[in-house]
Order: sequence, then C-alpha cells, then structure tokens
Amino acid sequence: MMRIVVADEACGVPRGDGKPTDSPRTDGLVLQLPLWIEEPGLRVVHACWHPPAIEVLTPLATPMYLLPARVHEAGARKGNQEFLAVESLCKGLEVPLPAGCSFLDKDGKERLETRIRWWERDLLTYRQAAIGPAELTACVPDLPFPEALRPAPNTGRPVFIRH
Repeated sequence: MMRIVVADEACGVPRGDGKPTDSPRTDGLVLQLPLWIEEPGLRVVHACWHPPAIEVLTPLATPMYLLPARVHEAGARKGNQEFLAVESLCKGLEVPLPAGCSFLDKDGKERLETRIRWWERDLLTYRQAAIGPAELTACVPDLPFPEALRPAPNTGRPVFIRH
C-alpha cells in the first residue's frame, strides 16, 4: 500500500524567477514529494492532471515520480518545457486569451492567459472555462472557447487534486 503525503500551498511550487521558495518549512520537502502519482485505481496530482506535462517530466523522474534537484531548478526558470510542465501540474492549465483580450487579477496585474477547468469538457466560452473567484472570472471575455484549447477528457481512473 502506498502512503500519499499531501503538502499545503507552501509546497514549493516554483515562482518562475529561478529562485527557490522562501518558506523554511519546505527546504528539501519538495524533492521528497512526487509531482504526481499514478496507480492502477487512481491518479493524484497537486493541481492538474495534464498528460503532455507528465510526458515531458516522466523521463526525468524516478520510478516514484520524484524529480531530481536539477529538474526542479530547470522547472523554476521560465522559457523551457520543464517550467511549463511543472507549472501545469502544480498550478493548473493556462491558456492564452484571444488576441487583444486581457483582465486584471486580484493584485491589479494584467493577465493575457487564464487557468481553466481542465476536468470539464463542455466549455463553451473563455469565461465558463476560467477558474477563479466570480469577480475575476466576470472579467474574462465571454467569447467562444476554441475546441483546440480544450483538454482531452480524463478517462478511466479518478483523479484526486490538492489545490
């Protein structure tokens, strides 16, 4: 039987600037936690079960889905496939908004992408697809959501997330 350890929000998700997280509680912890778990009867991931991201990271991971420190470091720097893969699994799947569209997040930062409800298949508009508080998703354009951006449906095993 596999013991699954769930970390809280301070689990050391890369910040995107190449620097490690600041929390002393997480020093070394991130390297001891799998980014995903896949068993015959279930799947576990922090934020998003995204097969393309898992395909990128699987050759770099140990058999227990742990990533070596060098991969965590690469995953903390924007501009590479490891970063995008770690971001998807740990923060959620983001898609670009249509050209010319943006919204302001809770901190007033302009966003050109939005995280989406990757587990739902019948997403008709960007606003329907967006994840977040109602006051923010109301700012996401209510334009048709392209089929090409819709994630593949999860089939088979249930997926457990901790986000």
